[in-house]
Amino acid sequence: MFDMKSKSGRKIKKKHVKLIFPSITIYWARHSWASIAAELDIPKETISLAFEHGAKTVTDRHINFNMKKVDEANRKVIDYFFEK
Repeated sequence: MFDMKSKSGRKIKKKHVKLIFPSITIYWARHSWASIAAELDIPKETISLAFEHGAKTVTDRHINFNMKKVDEANRKVIDYFFEK
């Protein structure tokens, strides 16, 4: 186990797990997801929101973003991946 800090600064215990695909990095997975999503004409704003890049301004912090759009984008990317 190792300790990580959450966004609020609290310590979180993480367990070591055996990775199914150890050569695939988080960066690669996120990049691939975003590229496929863009190819499927998912709006850039939804892609940004999926990566928690949506709250850039003070106003954005007060908006309750509809995560249903992100859920739908995830479903489209998953369906695209398994159709190939």
